[in-house]
Amino acid sequence: MSQQYRPDLYVVLEAIAKGIDTKDKISEELELPETRVEEILRSLEATGLITRSTKGIIIKRETYSLTPSGWRKLDE
Repeated sequence: MSQQYRPDLYVVLEAIAKGIDTKDKISEELELPETRVEEILRSLEATGLITRSTKGIIIKRETYSLTPSGWRKLDE
């Protein structure tokens, strides 16, 4: 079974789809350690299912959003 089909990857994709877009918010919402969420986010980004961007002028934070491939993966 390939990595993108693991359930923990899907729950993170679903969280991002619901607008939970930062590592700490995803960690809190899913009750997963931030280190685990970070691993999952790196994996999802490497497979092209999410993109990362930086938002904020004074306080910068990384946010994540689904790519068209990420939305298709959720529909499967």
